[in-house]
Amino acid sequence: HGFYDTHVTISFFQQKTLGEMTSAVRGRGCYLNNKRINPHPTTNDNNNNNTQQKPRQSILSESLINVGFPVCKESTLLASSRAVTALATQVRGLRMVACASQAMAWVAHSKFAAYFSWDLNAWDIAAGMVIVEE
Repeated sequence: HGFYDTHVTISFFQQKTLGEMTSAVRGRGCYLNNKRINPHPTTNDNNNNNTQQKPRQSILSESLINVGFPVCKESTLLASSRAVTALATQVRGLRMVACASQAMAWVAHSKFAAYFSWDLNAWDIAAGMVIVEE
């Protein structure tokens, strides 16, 4: 289980059909087509000239949510079906991108307001975590 002890430092995705390349290096930021991305706009505090990040706020009814929909177990299928049913009429739209790390990258790019799934493994999300954290 050496993977769990390893700290992922580099992430890279290429979506050729969309002309997108996302890359991130831990401690050095995240980039979309070689341009730094930051989903949280910065504001200058005139009192002390500090740049602070404010969390992005989304209104649920205007949000695009990506949902992982695994069907590996009946219990997981039932749980995800209930969640989709509860959310479907509350959000602007639901999407299903098959790759967890790609969906996480699109949250970082603000294409999705959120992403959730069940029964993921470390290797499913490792690359996406670098992007989201950066």
